[in-house]
Amino acid sequence: MYSKYFEDIVKQTFEMVLLFDEKGEIFYSNQQANNDLAYPQGLVGLSISDVLLLDFKKEADGVTTEFLFGDNAQRTMAYRQNKTCFQVEAKIIPLPDGGYFCLLKDVAELEFLKKRVEQVQQEAEEALK
Repeated sequence: MYSKYFEDIVKQTFEMVLLFDEKGEIFYSNQQANNDLAYPQGLVGLSISDVLLLDFKKEADGVTTEFLFGDNAQRTMAYRQNKTCFQVEAKIIPLPDGGYFCLLKDVAELEFLKKRVEQVQQEAEEALK
């Protein structure tokens, strides 16, 4: 369903990439997703509800969600295999041939760096007094 060209591109990205079908079954995960979500064997065959537990609910015939698909990223929590979680920006886009492209960006480090910059700025202001 995806091309070798696509796979080569997503192998190079720092974001987590998941492709899943209409029932929520993941049929592709890049290495970054496997690593960040602590699934050394990969996520293929699992449900998107295993990763985006707060946004997707497993049903008998698939998943339900109120997640807004499209180009706008939304903040949510991603769950690792051991059920610990971390904050991500998630963007899910419908694919033309069916299924969904899910891009997850870990924002925990970004938040830490923002706070560190603020702290350094405050320290600099204090030093100038």
